[in-house]
Amino acid sequence: KSLPGRENLAINVVASISYDTIKAFAFVIESYGTEAEKIKEGLNALSIEGVSIPTIEFDKVGDLNDPSAEVMIIKNNKAEIYSK
Repeated sequence: KSLPGRENLAINVVASISYDTIKAFAFVIESYGTEAEKIKEGLNALSIEGVSIPTIEFDKVGDLNDPSAEVMIIKNNKAEIYSK
């Protein structure tokens, strides 16, 4: 359902990636603090459920362990994997 004045606002793939990014950094800062080395330590230890990908985890060089994504659609108030 659209908010008044926002009927043409489309949600896209960037929204879920942005959400996961903020969620991950908020978790790390709350758990490890704001110093650069502590943030790096927190990101290396991070393992949380994501919206854009099932699990957000990084390898030793800072890349996502599993960068694959699934396209989901909401049906009957539940997220399902999209298929044609």
